[in-house]
Amino acid sequence: MITTNNFRQLNRINDIFFKYLLGSEERKNYTLNFLNTTLDLSGKDMFTDLFFADKEKMPQMADGKLSILDILAITNSGTRVNIEIQVCKDRYMAQRALYYWAKVYGDQLQKKESYDKLNKVISIILMDFEFFEQYKDEFHQLYHIKNDGHPKDILTDHLEMHFIELEKIHYSDIKKLKRSDRWIAYLSKKVNDKDRKELTVMDPVLKDVMDSENAFVSDMQLWREYEAREKAVRDEKSHLLTARLDGIDEGIAREKVNSDKKITKIVQNCLASGMDVGTVAKIVSIPVSEILKIQAGLVHQGKE
Repeated sequence: MITTNNFRQLNRINDIFFKYLLGSEERKNYTLNFLNTTLDLSGKDMFTDLFFADKEKMPQMADGKLSILDILAITNSGTRVNIEIQVCKDRYMAQRALYYWAKVYGDQLQKKESYDKLNKVISIILMDFEFFEQYKDEFHQLYHIKNDGHPKDILTDHLEMHFIELEKIHYSDIKKLKRSDRWIAYLSKKVNDKDRKELTVMDPVLKDVMDSENAFVSDMQLWREYEAREKAVRDEKSHLLTARLDGIDEGIAREKVNSDKKITKIVQNCLASGMDVGTVAKIVSIPVSEILKIQAGLVHQGKE
């Protein structure tokens, strides 16, 4: 987080702010800059214009609360780009991202339209957590559909998925960041106030973006929505943590019960074979008094 001129801390991946910044016609030049730089497009490949899809055309929320497709834009080339923020770790992130990609891709066709009407769909998933543990020093992963036997053979360029782990960004000198990493650095909580200002020197668009921050935090209605969203995220993370800890406690208790049952069974078998109580206590490493209780139980069961 960074303190703004209005002395308010701003979380740039809060989706109220994110949509304000990159999801409006008024500031679509920011969105174009974000796409062209993050996707490392240049020359004739650059997007020159876009419009935002109607909300009713967007996929439905996955959990009704925090998992939502944030921005769906259609570029001048017909390419669909969905930009998503994820703040809570999800073990099924890959499946979920693929589902949303498929939803956007399939929803392009109307009845009786042919497949040649389908356009490329690019998914950009910004994650506020580490997901790909196998890539320790890489925060941007790109996926296509490829031939296993010939990795350079891409079946179709219509699927393009970018997973960006904001927690992993690291740099020794902000001035040496690649052009494609500047927006990621701007959004990441790992970047400090001083270095973020340095980014504005490197890219004039980011200077305008910083100016837009002040307008956002000065708008009381937007700020109330922003704070409500921050609270919802905190509550969700708290609920997830509580559920995880409860599950751990339950697992420990269940494991102890199972362990106790196994020890009791071993003691019973040893006693039944004629071993004395002292020897059995040494074998299972529990007090003689506990062995005697188990032995008494066996005698009671025999009487029944």
